[in-house]
Amino acid sequence: MDYADIGAARILIVDDLEVNRLTLEEIIQDMGCRPVSAASGEEALGLIREARPQLILSDISMPGMDGYDLCRILKSDKKTKNIPIIFISAYDNPKDIIEGLSLGGADYITKPFFPEVVQARVGVHLRLYQASRELEEMNRRLHASESQQLKQIEQEKKDVLYALAGIAAR
Repeated sequence: MDYADIGAARILIVDDLEVNRLTLEEIIQDMGCRPVSAASGEEALGLIREARPQLILSDISMPGMDGYDLCRILKSDKKTKNIPIIFISAYDNPKDIIEGLSLGGADYITKPFFPEVVQARVGVHLRLYQASRELEEMNRRLHASESQQLKQIEQEKKDVLYALAGIAAR
């Protein structure tokens, strides 16, 4: 699969098991993306501001802050709420999947990892994230253009009124 359209996206991998982090790093690097790893939810929170990931792969079951707690914190923060989070877990119970998605998770991948599945899902969510960012930028530009046009119309109204006032004063 061609991943050129997602560029060198930064993907934060959060898992307490080093073997899982290394496996996911390799899968992500094969996509041309740049993995950043954290061994805990707490470490991930510290890395997010500097790494500015476009996507997060987070294990659910970790000591201390679990993946659900990390998701709650990120989704409640204006600066990180739009970063897609894909949960990775050995749990394949529909209840666990529904909980992750209801917290704002974008997707759910069960262990063991199949590289093609991870790459396909990561690719989809990176493209969605990119499209969302482009749409936000287009909306921002449209709003700025609209504001400029309204200012121009107001100025033209004033110019017409001044011209009419000048004619009436003669």
